[in-house]
Parts: sequence; structure tokens; C-alpha cells
Amino acid sequence: MSRIMLTSSNGQPRRWLDVSRVKALFGFVARHALQENLRKTIQWFQANRHALREVQLG
Repeated sequence: MSRIMLTSSNGQPRRWLDVSRVKALFGFVARHALQENLRKTIQWFQANRHALREVQLG
């Protein structure tokens, strides 16, 4: 289920995932902050871009 917040800074509705059902059914709780791990993922891809090209080109 997703939720919609009707107010946002640019007038567009903001959506976010409601994980309460997943938590209730499976005990899932995120252990890592999305922003921090997204930053780490981008840094990894930037550092390993050359290796990824080799895999794509075969």
C-alpha cells in the first residue's frame, strides 16, 4: 500500500511506501537509511564503471 501526502513544496503529491503490513507479516524493519545507501551505490557504480562496460561488451 502506498500513501499520498497532499501537500508538498512544489504542489505535486508525494507518495511513499507504507511498510506496516510487511512489518506485521514478516517482521521486516529497514536496517539502513535509503539516502545513505543510495549514495554508496552511486559511488560504487562510478568507481566500477570501467568493469561494467567490459561485462556489457563481452
